[in-house]
Amino acid sequence: MRHVPSPVVVVTTSDPNDPEVKRGTTCSSFTSVSLSPSIISFCLRTPSQMSDLMKRSDAFAVHLLAKHQANHSVAFSSSLTQTNFNQFPYHVDPNTRLPVLLGCLGVMFCRTEKTLVIGDHEVWFGRVDNLLYGDDASSNKHIDPLMYYRSSYVSVGDEVFIQAFEDTTLNFAEWTHRAHVRMAWIYLKEYNSVELAYPHVRLGIQRYNEANKAQITHGYNDTITRFYLYLTQLAIQKDHLNPTDQKSGEDFLQFLQKFKILEDPGLLSKYYSKELLYSAEARERWTLPDLRPLPIIIDDA
Repeated sequence: MRHVPSPVVVVTTSDPNDPEVKRGTTCSSFTSVSLSPSIISFCLRTPSQMSDLMKRSDAFAVHLLAKHQANHSVAFSSSLTQTNFNQFPYHVDPNTRLPVLLGCLGVMFCRTEKTLVIGDHEVWFGRVDNLLYGDDASSNKHIDPLMYYRSSYVSVGDEVFIQAFEDTTLNFAEWTHRAHVRMAWIYLKEYNSVELAYPHVRLGIQRYNEANKAQITHGYNDTITRFYLYLTQLAIQKDHLNPTDQKSGEDFLQFLQKFKILEDPGLLSKYYSKELLYSAEARERWTLPDLRPLPIIIDDA
């Protein structure tokens, strides 16, 4: 099932007694179950704050994302950012009082029909009461849906992110240091070692840089790439010492919250002088630091 394409949806809901309490989540396994009556289904991880709010609300909106909305999928895939609606255009539907994201291919307004608990997930069945078509539905403009077709070793949002990176369709404004670390984390989760992940990381960055060469100010640096791959692998190894952290579909932002040092802007300067780090040799190939040895465990970084 690794390469079977699936549509990406974001489900939103709100507290019926306080619409300001709202949340959205990126869902996997979205399916049309029945045409008459119109029933859809999707899966949620349980326990979760989204599941608790859905049970209080009994109403929700299912957004079918467009291809250009990968950043929506990434944002709503983490429990740490599922309430950050203000980073995207949205409005509150006056009839249902549900938050509605703008620019989607379509939005289905649903009521809960049934839920089933299977393992660490709930299957939600929703009866579609109303359907809102996207802004481009009445025009001749064709907009593709956002699809993903990778494995389940990380969350759907992380899978959509890495797919956009590999396709070089990731918005350049999103190509931040955090995005670089996210990319390294995803490949390390898949290949389980720096040596196996490294060729994919190097080629991916070079391809992405080539596709965005008009906006690139600093070219590829092999030493910086290998340095963060190494430290991210140390963090993953420490994370795996705790069996409770070894979950399928785990969240990058939760991982990063435990290892904030990976976003420390001064980290490289603790190990490398500027002269060495930005030398032609360091840019071309992995070069050991000149100020202090590489750490053996992440706590020593």
